[in-house]
Amino acid sequence: EANNNIRRIIMDHYFTTSDNVRLHYSETGSGPNTVVILPGMGCPASDFNGVAARLGDEYKVYALDYRCHGESGAPKYGYHIERFSVDFKEMLEDAGIEKFHLIAHSMGNTVGWGYLEMFGWDNVLSYILEEEAPCLVPDPAWTEEEVHTLCGNIAWPSFMPAEAAGGEFMSKLFHDHVNRDWREEVKRIDKPTMIVMGDESHYTQPLLWGWLQENIAGSEFVTLKGGHNLHVDNEDGFVEVAAGFLGRQI
Repeated sequence: EANNNIRRIIMDHYFTTSDNVRLHYSETGSGPNTVVILPGMGCPASDFNGVAARLGDEYKVYALDYRCHGESGAPKYGYHIERFSVDFKEMLEDAGIEKFHLIAHSMGNTVGWGYLEMFGWDNVLSYILEEEAPCLVPDPAWTEEEVHTLCGNIAWPSFMPAEAAGGEFMSKLFHDHVNRDWREEVKRIDKPTMIVMGDESHYTQPLLWGWLQENIAGSEFVTLKGGHNLHVDNEDGFVEVAAGFLGRQI
């Protein structure tokens, strides 16, 4: 059941990756166009059920549960962005998706950027970037202005213990996720892009917002009331922006 009393059937799909892990993804809606959602770290695909239901007239919406997330398996290996990007590729292949519009939240953006780095984005029609920065752990040599420009308002630690991260596997993923510099990949994005940021987030930083707009050619930008999880905390605003942007791409 989604917000605003919109109900849709959510179909669950499972597949086995090339490294023998059973992963889950959901499918919602019956529209002629395809949207694929990459959630953030620690967020299951079901976080986007409300958004998917409300886009379902115009789109068939898929959302991936990463390993150790949601309904997917939790192996002892594979907790790094490149493997998650390969998992994403294999999910697209399993679903038979050839062209799609991409919505990514937080770490989901880096999974998408890893996919861009390894496989290219020829199959991506447009892109909604929700709440992410190109860097999370700053270089000690950076000035305060550089930290705000590339990381936003928070400098994450380079490591998080298992008890704080949500377990050993999530600690491994956190370490790999935050210790990256994605500036080169972000500058390669050449698809119609909408950048969506919250006005009460750790990314509420005009220097970061300006860097993203300047380095993603032709990108659009909007701030919404809310924090890091806009698609949940301000679902109405997020859906309005997403539907409007996607509608201009089809």
